[in-house]
Amino acid sequence: MAYATSFNGLTQELQDLQEDASADFVAQIPNIIALAELTVVRDLDLEIFKKTLTGTLTASQRSQAKPAGLVKTDSLFITVAGRLVPLEQKSRDYIDFYAPDATAEAVPIYWADLNQANWYLGPTPSDAYAYTARGPVRPDPLSSGNQTNWITDHVGDLLRFAALIECEHFLIDPQRAQEWKLEYSEKLDSALLEMGGQRRNKYTPLRKTPSKSARPEE
Repeated sequence: MAYATSFNGLTQELQDLQEDASADFVAQIPNIIALAELTVVRDLDLEIFKKTLTGTLTASQRSQAKPAGLVKTDSLFITVAGRLVPLEQKSRDYIDFYAPDATAEAVPIYWADLNQANWYLGPTPSDAYAYTARGPVRPDPLSSGNQTNWITDHVGDLLRFAALIECEHFLIDPQRAQEWKLEYSEKLDSALLEMGGQRRNKYTPLRKTPSKSARPEE
């Protein structure tokens, strides 16, 4: 990609393109750029973004914080008696049906995405189990103290259009957002062709479902 940018450069470019230097808009730009980075990482889905992250669950709590930077969870394991045990992805509704009593604690079997920052486990963890999560991780986030990263250096144009879409969401201009989405789609197609060999192999979750009658649809 010929176009490269930086945090400060993109910040100024967004103000110029939007013709908006108001305090409210300028204050929102770091969040706009952060959301754009997440969009680019998700859409490119490159092997170089995939990492293995570790941490510890919080006992007696269904909602569990994801490790910082994890964009999407491909797999989640916990360590039980020294053995790595895979958890199976389900919907939150499925987990609530299978383990309706959140106070009943046991070794977790399932996980769901509660939101971008948290998982939802069932049954409720009975111990502070160590976990291993695998999936794409956002490069070091852009900021005034971190001017460039892989995204700005290699797909800066894609980041710019993703940021412009987020600008229109903030400014509530759906028509212009649609125009930028068309530009973004064209740049994304070009980037995917150029980097096709670097895309991640699609992960197929392990399936380990204990028998239980009358389960809801997943």
